[in-house]
Amino acid sequence: MTVLKMKTKLWLGFYLFIIGILAVGIHIQMTKAGVSYPQWEPPEWVPLALFVLQNIGILWLSKRVKEWRVSPSFIKQWSMVFITTAALLELFIRLPLTAGYTVDQQYLFLWVYSYLPELLITLMITGVIVAISRGSALNGKVISILLVIIFSVLAFYFALPVLKEITQPLLQYLAEPDPAGVLVSPYPWQVEVIASVTFIEPVMASFFICYLIYLNRYLGLSKLILQTIIALMVLTQSGAKFVFYLYYSTIESYIERILSMGQFTLEWVFIGVAVSSAIVYLTRKQRFSTV
Repeated sequence: MTVLKMKTKLWLGFYLFIIGILAVGIHIQMTKAGVSYPQWEPPEWVPLALFVLQNIGILWLSKRVKEWRVSPSFIKQWSMVFITTAALLELFIRLPLTAGYTVDQQYLFLWVYSYLPELLITLMITGVIVAISRGSALNGKVISILLVIIFSVLAFYFALPVLKEITQPLLQYLAEPDPAGVLVSPYPWQVEVIASVTFIEPVMASFFICYLIYLNRYLGLSKLILQTIIALMVLTQSGAKFVFYLYYSTIESYIERILSMGQFTLEWVFIGVAVSSAIVYLTRKQRFSTV
């Protein structure tokens, strides 16, 4: 088990906090410079392909967690994979607070309407995938991947529609947002502050993912950066989405297409570089102590 001294933990937390602010700043500044928000109309198979690829990434994450914890219980492994995935997708703090502020500050209503279903979906997906990754007869990578693909297709068409609607009856007990209080882009500075400050949530998840890669496959800083960026691109769908977007975007200019989606893709590239550098720095300075 690897631990850090308290002083180093504080500096690391401050570093990750600043990284989150800078990462969001990429998108904010590009938007202020006139870069368009992504606009596209993909066919139905594209979201399915993104979902399948993301779940294969979750399978990879589940196996890395199992290697790190050395035969953890199903509940522990599931909890770690779920928390990491949900934090990376910004479902706990950042999106509910940021989006909630723009919707007449009706945080609870928006959470029940949008993000509670997403959390339930993530909980279900990670649970099934962890079960697949733990199967003693399913150690073969090909078999595990095939099972995840089959599960993903079935979940996409049957489970997801149900889970997205399961919390809707709760909305009748909550105050609906006043249309007059719904903000539209360009948003006021308060939205930028909330979005920037809370971006530490996915940055912390990214740091943990990078740490898992470092423990199992460290072959130098450049390769660690590349592997971390690839992992983040898969788990957030950003990599494949960028590729599909170039073809299915409704924006005519290809340069504008690259910039409009690239403003979000660059966030993860920057985070991948930053967390990888932090891991290597802490290791080389021997600030990690082994217990």
